Amino acid sequence: MNEIPDGAIETIMEYADPLPSPLTIVGFESMGGAISDVAPTATAYPHRDAAYSFGIWSGWTDPDATTN
Repeated sequence: MNEIPDGAIETIMEYADPLPSPLTIVGFESMGGAISDVAPTATAYPHRDAAYSFGIWSGWTDPDATTN
């Protein structure tokens, strides 16, 4: 992502609020700095020109909730 569009936070919160696990994290990571100093072809991660990364990380404690 190169910018966070107007309304993005509200939309993300609307959909993230009902997530079933309290161990779920939704967030933006600021890119740039040393991350963008590496050539895009130098590693398996080529998106080094983006200003932000958006991620959803989920976890749970019930082993029966795990699917493969």
